Amino acid sequence: MTSLESIRLSSLKSIGAKREQAFGNAGFHSVLDLLLHYPTRYIDRSTIVSIEEATDYADSGFQGELTIIAQVLTSTIRYGKRGRMLLVRFGDSSGEFSCLWFNGIKFFEKKFHSGDTYAISGKPILDSKGELSFSHPDLDFLSAEDSGAFYNTGKIIPFYSIPPEIREMNLGDNSFRRLIHSVVEQYADQFEETLSDEICSKHKLLPISQTIRELHFPSSQENLLQAGRRAAFEEIFYYELLLAMKKNSRICLEEGDALLPDPNILSSFIHSLPFTITQSQKKVIDDILKDIGTATPMNRLLQGDVGSGKTVVAVVALLAAVSSGYQGVLVAPTEVLASQHYHRINQLFETFAVITGKKTPTVSLLTGSISKKEKTARKSAIEQTETDIVIGTHALFEENVVFNKLGLVVVDEQHRFGVMQRLRVITKGKHPHVLIMSATPIPRTLSMMLYGDLDISIINELPKGRKPVSTSLFAHEKQHTLFKRVAEKSKEGIQSFIVYPLVEESDKIQLKAAVTEYERLIQSELKDIPTGLLHGAMKWKEKEEIMRKFAAKELMVLVSTTVIEVGVDIPDAGIIIIMEAQRFGLAQLHQLRGRVGRSSLQAFCVLVTSDKIISQSKGITTDVRLIPQARRERYKSAIRLATMVNSSDGFFIAEQDFVLRGPGDIFSTKQSGMPEFRHIDFIKDTQLIYEAKTSAFSLVESDPQLMSQPLLKHHITLRFKNELTLSGIA
Repeated sequence: MTSLESIRLSSLKSIGAKREQAFGNAGFHSVLDLLLHYPTRYIDRSTIVSIEEATDYADSGFQGELTIIAQVLTSTIRYGKRGRMLLVRFGDSSGEFSCLWFNGIKFFEKKFHSGDTYAISGKPILDSKGELSFSHPDLDFLSAEDSGAFYNTGKIIPFYSIPPEIREMNLGDNSFRRLIHSVVEQYADQFEETLSDEICSKHKLLPISQTIRELHFPSSQENLLQAGRRAAFEEIFYYELLLAMKKNSRICLEEGDALLPDPNILSSFIHSLPFTITQSQKKVIDDILKDIGTATPMNRLLQGDVGSGKTVVAVVALLAAVSSGYQGVLVAPTEVLASQHYHRINQLFETFAVITGKKTPTVSLLTGSISKKEKTARKSAIEQTETDIVIGTHALFEENVVFNKLGLVVVDEQHRFGVMQRLRVITKGKHPHVLIMSATPIPRTLSMMLYGDLDISIINELPKGRKPVSTSLFAHEKQHTLFKRVAEKSKEGIQSFIVYPLVEESDKIQLKAAVTEYERLIQSELKDIPTGLLHGAMKWKEKEEIMRKFAAKELMVLVSTTVIEVGVDIPDAGIIIIMEAQRFGLAQLHQLRGRVGRSSLQAFCVLVTSDKIISQSKGITTDVRLIPQARRERYKSAIRLATMVNSSDGFFIAEQDFVLRGPGDIFSTKQSGMPEFRHIDFIKDTQLIYEAKTSAFSLVESDPQLMSQPLLKHHITLRFKNELTLSGIA
């Protein structure tokens, strides 16, 4: 592979100095870069239908996508109810059809010339005259050379994503394809194998050189599938190999301190709680105590739905660290959440002290909004071990925050912190035990793959007496009746959240902002109701005072932005109204809904949206996987809201969100340290993921240093230097 990296593109016949510079600007610096730039899609003759067949599909109510090869007949600008549009007529030997464009007309009207051949892909519909039509379909231009090969041989044609810098050098689809073909023919066999013969044989994988050839220029659909399988296996195998090495390194090389708390203190604290912990919480606490009781640093992920009681588990763990003579730290993503943790934990310890008469830990809050003088004093107390538990935000990452005896790090809402941020806290101690918590459920099969190096605990039951939040859709044209209902419930002692997606009005997105609507509501429907306003642009002291008043029921309604999304715990809040709900993602909607339903009273979540989306959501199945892809894309907002109405299970919602959005959107690779997976399909490739993970972990277990696998060791060192550097971070 190293030799291919050293071969410059200027050595290729069709690339001179100017083109080489353009390729470099687009990220292509060597022959290797071109070999690894795989097609984004393919056109296969076996998947093509004629116009006559496509018409029959559309007439039968087909909801999927079809591809037709046809020639341009005419291209005209028309004017209709939706304004200016481009209408292009295409034809083949079986008939004609139309394609319509309402956007990007200036670009598309220059694109079509009579006699040009295109592959048109999209959802077929029949217009008012019963004729076949496509709206904004995907297009691929087929040259005479492509068309001839396609029709005469049934050849599978690859299509590549071509950066604008390269297109500007007069390299279109056909020219770029020819360039890649020459590179594959000349260099594919020089590509060094990246998996051992043993692994390839065991998992029935194609050799790497054949994989590259088939991914670029497939000889058949079966071979393309096998090449894709090899590529998918390799990227997940190496990721799992990294995780296995990371876990083994922690177990064998890192030595922390065993925490041996007084069991009587922990038992007394648990019995002093104003509620009974669940069996699920008890099991997780036992797992944590077992982990921290050894010198091998704990690295545990705690997942639990909103309101499941993760914070109490974290407090028990922190108390265990203090009881063992060590300090503990709890990192929260927002000042609102950090402050709430601080006050809540102090309340629990005060009750504990009153009931048992025992001395309680000293707890300190460290956030960016604290005055410089106070921050200096608190940092000094931390360094002098006068503070037992520190709760804070990003302020904890500062270099001058020094712990004398850090034994446990708890990271709340861990996905909101980057890898390097987590590292800054963890390295403040001598291999401290680490507990990371997430209230954003991850699909079960995916969490086992992505966090294979962690021990995973799941709180899968809600506290006794909790009822699922009743969720419904409501048209924003009738919202005044909704606000009147909020006013009535406020007089009965029930508090409400009203959440808006923006802080200020936007000319481009006509949404009701929290600030604007707050001013209107306190003069109209909520005139006689104590109402507060909370948004991210407010100063910290203002936010803290508003939350204090709301918690004390001095305010009955809180108009807010998504600053309340995570962790805000107001037991008497029984109603949450989410305005313009279609603007939020599924995970965010579920988190917001979790702000209510934290007592034994029935709580309500009202998703306010348009009549059109409400109508679209009716009859939508509860399982997104049963909905055709084209329909998912078209009705994505309605599907999200229907999912919220139909389910309160955070893990099920996470599965649905994953299907709708895919891993690329759910995991920010730069933020989380996740690699970019280009070949694996996390929904369809479950068995392949399991095979790769099992193989990788078994290999590291039997050969931690990969001494028997020099090929794997070479490539993991060569390709994953950064990942190996960060291999000790959860």
